[in-house]
Amino acid sequence: MVKNRQTDLSDFPIELARIQIALPLFVLAAVSQIGYGWMMDHKISLAGPVIMLLLFGYCLIGAIQTLNILIIDIYPGQPATATAANNVTRCLIGAAATAAILPMSEALGNGLAYTILSLLFLVSCAGPIASMKYGIQWRRAKKAKAESKRKAKEVKMAKTSG
Repeated sequence: MVKNRQTDLSDFPIELARIQIALPLFVLAAVSQIGYGWMMDHKISLAGPVIMLLLFGYCLIGAIQTLNILIIDIYPGQPATATAANNVTRCLIGAAATAAILPMSEALGNGLAYTILSLLFLVSCAGPIASMKYGIQWRRAKKAKAESKRKAKEVKMAKTSG
């Protein structure tokens, strides 16, 4: 075993392996968010919404960490850059949802507002589902493009030095 070597994942469906874990967690998070909204709408005991928030937080953190690992697997040479880009995007979407929920709740009620937000959340799962299906093909194409770019650079360097 050689240390400090990257494992070549071009023939392994890493997207499928990771997203199979994250997708059910995303769905359960959306369902618990819907439950939270309707419980807040009907003003039941505080225990119900707290349990929904606990379930939502647990599922969301598990799914996000699984996708963070996938991003690092896909970009092994640039893990900090990939993680930072993911965090910025996630924070911007979180800020937009936070800004939208209060006016939505006042206009539609908590139940319907959180249901709409959860449905948008579920629609956003189309990206990971597409990655499950096409991810290995996309990575192979990216690797082939980088290889042809590297070869073209070598040919150019050989012409200028020779």
